Amino acid sequence: APHQATEDALVMTDRLDDYLRRAAAKRFDWETLHCGFFAADWVFEMTGRDPMQPWRGQPADLAKTADVLKVAETQMAGFERIGAPVRGCIGIVEVPRFGPTSSIHCGPLWAVKTVEGIGFGRFRPLAMWAVA
Repeated sequence: APHQATEDALVMTDRLDDYLRRAAAKRFDWETLHCGFFAADWVFEMTGRDPMQPWRGQPADLAKTADVLKVAETQMAGFERIGAPVRGCIGIVEVPRFGPTSSIHCGPLWAVKTVEGIGFGRFRPLAMWAVA
């Protein structure tokens, strides 16, 4: 039913807006809130499944996460990989000067966790997954 699809999209939009507000207020932290946790926390909020669960409580090791895309593909096993972004999906995007970064699609822009809060940009997606 078209009406239900519109209603579901509005509920997801409200949830995403609320999630982004809360995430923006939290400090970036390599141990508990970096780009991977930012996207994974959104997935958990929407699905109850935590793609970062094996990494929670582990010391941050940038060498282990050097291949962000490869790690994301492992984490997102079982989620539908998509070819075009939709609001609320997560992805690995190419961020200038930083490289591949986990992100959440927010309409025409992608949201990424930054030291200052949340950054938005028209980043090139390398891989995307539906979160529904």
